[in-house]
Amino acid sequence: MELNWRPLVETVRSGVIETWAGEPTAGWMYFPQRSVFLGHPRVLGAVRHARNSSEPFLLVGEIGTGKNILVELIARGDGRGVQQPCVDANIEGQWSEPELLEHFFGKGGVVDTNQTSLIVFDLIRNALDKPEFLRRLHELARTRRLLRMDGATLEAPMCRVCVGSTVELDADYAANPASEFGYLYSLLRKHPTVHSVRLSDQPERLATILSEQLAARVLQGRISEQAADALSLVDVRVGGMLSKYSWPSEFVELARFVDDAIANGSWSLAAANLPRRVFVVWSGKDKKLADTFEAQLTSAGIPTFYSPKSLEAGDWMDQIEVQLQFVSHVVICLTEGVFEPDAEGINLREMKRAVDRSETTNWSLLFPVVLDRTTIDVFQKQLQRTSKRGLLRELLKQQFYWVDPESGDGMAKLLSDLRSSMRLASSSLL
Repeated sequence: MELNWRPLVETVRSGVIETWAGEPTAGWMYFPQRSVFLGHPRVLGAVRHARNSSEPFLLVGEIGTGKNILVELIARGDGRGVQQPCVDANIEGQWSEPELLEHFFGKGGVVDTNQTSLIVFDLIRNALDKPEFLRRLHELARTRRLLRMDGATLEAPMCRVCVGSTVELDADYAANPASEFGYLYSLLRKHPTVHSVRLSDQPERLATILSEQLAARVLQGRISEQAADALSLVDVRVGGMLSKYSWPSEFVELARFVDDAIANGSWSLAAANLPRRVFVVWSGKDKKLADTFEAQLTSAGIPTFYSPKSLEAGDWMDQIEVQLQFVSHVVICLTEGVFEPDAEGINLREMKRAVDRSETTNWSLLFPVVLDRTTIDVFQKQLQRTSKRGLLRELLKQQFYWVDPESGDGMAKLLSDLRSSMRLASSSLL
């Protein structure tokens, strides 16, 4: 795979930061302030449409996929005018409605102090049960009037609303269209939604994305043109692996990967250093416990593959087989529901099928975690009765960990052993 970064550098150095051939989805944009290229056709078209408008719009994309950059590009306009200030304000889920109202619509609040800005009301799903907040947001988006909490009504003709979400909102709208959220969403849907795109959803653009990353670093002076030339060819095996890799933290991880390749002068060495994931096996019947446990792993810096967050619609078995290429360890959450077939989650029998079809599993890297101390003996007896081979037999050979997901008891020992084992893991992505 060849990386054609030089034309990008030469074009930007000639003073051109945007190219297109008359079509909104053609060409690319360069954002000097962020040293970022934007070239995905669908995203490019949506950004160009939004920046040529002053209407409110919806921004949808997962964390780490560059939503803030897209908003800043929209606020910049075509680069010839003055950039509109941007304010990114998260709607925190733990706040009550009175707290949200005062924070956003109070005197001296977010809107009051940024009346000429493009304001991103991010994480909108945290406000679906807060009708008064949504009513005032809808009014601001529709009429550019601030209904302040002290009773004042202020005209804010330069204020523009962007509503952000990490997931699509169609289902929330369909559930209750005649609601304050329904009215707001109906307004937003009159204009094209801006979507960010995950790296794993654009494998066909891998060579272009890596070319853009190299070009940006040459323009920053972080790598010489000679060093970039030495990285212009990517081994076919590395390219194949990267096209399937599920990036744990999206573009942040990509940036680390490119910087690692530059430091080592090798894409292969950088690929070998990409973080492996821990496959968290769970039962849908005990999803709340598994959610809490997986969140603790993530907050401790352990990259996970967890089906509620990582699997899309379709054949999940095929998706698991792909992701097992990048899994170094398996953590099985042992709860009562894990022995019962269920449609929501992955039980032991389903996991055994996936493991049997995979060529990458190392049984010594399997960690059984019991999430209920009172049932350890029950699990041991159940495992002995259920099967004498495969996954269940191997489980009996492993050290069991007990973790209380609510209090965190037992988590320190598991994390310590898991980190040590991940550092010593000899399996390679290549």
